[in-house]
Amino acid sequence: MWLLVVAALCAAVCPLLGAALRRVQSGRAGEKQAQAALKRMPAEYTVLCNVPILASGRETELDAAVVGPGGVCVVEVKHYAGDISGTEQASSWRQARPGRGGRHIDKTVPNPVAQNRRQVSLVKRVLRQSGVECPVWGIVYFSNPYARVHASAPELVWGEGALRRAVCARGDLSRAQMQNIIHALMHAHT
Repeated sequence: MWLLVVAALCAAVCPLLGAALRRVQSGRAGEKQAQAALKRMPAEYTVLCNVPILASGRETELDAAVVGPGGVCVVEVKHYAGDISGTEQASSWRQARPGRGGRHIDKTVPNPVAQNRRQVSLVKRVLRQSGVECPVWGIVYFSNPYARVHASAPELVWGEGALRRAVCARGDLSRAQMQNIIHALMHAHT
């Protein structure tokens, strides 16, 4: 009897687990692609990946933070495929794409611009609490070549060249100042 119950549960849960695993794998593939592009930045830039941040009781993980002479760029990576549409103010966006077996998938996803702006706010707060003042800005990088983004916001970029250009900013932060920023970000989860 127990074997039948377990088998029924596995049959019901396995498709859901498979879909969740595919989402995680896809997101990780996008992050790896972005990290590879960011690793080709000029030597004065430091790329921090998967940075846990805790500020005022809020916890998040930054896909990437790039520290350079102009300050800190917080990078949110999305590996969505298909048509992505939304507005800066919306709480969620729509994703429409072909699925397995000829199905059509139409779902809502959290607004990545709003997510990135919250992360930028947290980074600013963490740096302020550490006594560090510098420019902080964010970008949302769409890493999937099959994404067609129907949205407009200053943070949105796609293509590796656009990613590298978006994280570069002119500035005159010293190496010591950049090291202070890196130290503050690396210890923001404690």
